[in-house]
This record gives sequence, C-alpha cells and structure tokens, in this order.
Amino acid sequence: MRRPYPSAIALVGENSLRKVGLTRILNSENFQVIASISDADDLLSDDALQKVLASQALFLIVHSGDDFGSTVEQIDSFKRHHADARIAVVADHYRLSDLVAAFRAGATGYFIDVMNCDAFIQSIELVMICLLYTFDAADD
Repeated sequence: MRRPYPSAIALVGENSLRKVGLTRILNSENFQVIASISDADDLLSDDALQKVLASQALFLIVHSGDDFGSTVEQIDSFKRHHADARIAVVADHYRLSDLVAAFRAGATGYFIDVMNCDAFIQSIELVMICLLYTFDAADD
C-alpha cells in the first residue's frame, strides 16, 4: 500500500528484542524500517543520518525501565540536528511526568503498552501525517 506520506522509520533504543518485534509489525504493514540503533548519536555520527533525514523518517524511540532522562536526551539530540523531525516514544509503562517530558522535549507521539497491532499502526500513521498523538492501550 502506497501511503500519501513518508513511511520510513528509524528505531532507537536499547531493547533489541522489542525493536525486532516492532520491526516485524511495521514491515508487515509496509513501513520501511531504515535504521535500528541503540542511541541517537549512533545515527547522527555517520552517513545514515542523511538517508534518514532525506526520507523524512519518523524517529521511534523504544523506552523501557524507570530512567526516562535518557529518552528525553534522545529526543533533544534529534531535535538539535533536525528541528522538524517527527519523534514518537513507545514506553512500557505510563507515567504522566514522562509523557509531559517527552512532549516538552519535542515528541509528536507517545504510545504506552502497545498490545494491539492495528491500534499501534493507526497511531503511527497519525504521527506520520504530523498529528500530535498519545495512545494508552488501557483505553482501547
């Protein structure tokens, strides 16, 4: 399916198992995962950045654990290098302070406990067309 908006995604995060799962879900829906990295600086330090920026990719940050500070740093790093970047966070738990911090840092989407693939893909699509979006699986 050809989307009327860019469908490239760069996954960022330490949890490689979650990134593999997300990659499979995204690829099955014809999104193109063009990078899967541990840290924003990994992408910003080489030629992959040009590919990502040229494709207008969504930066999808996979967060797990209690320290949300590193996720805010990732958002800040992306925004410093590309102010118009669309950034979404996939978190493993809900914490209002984390959600607020993500949006203040420049995120355009925030997903919590994504358990329903259809809702996740629809949420990604909304972020890709530049709508501010939050999704909590508990509300589904």
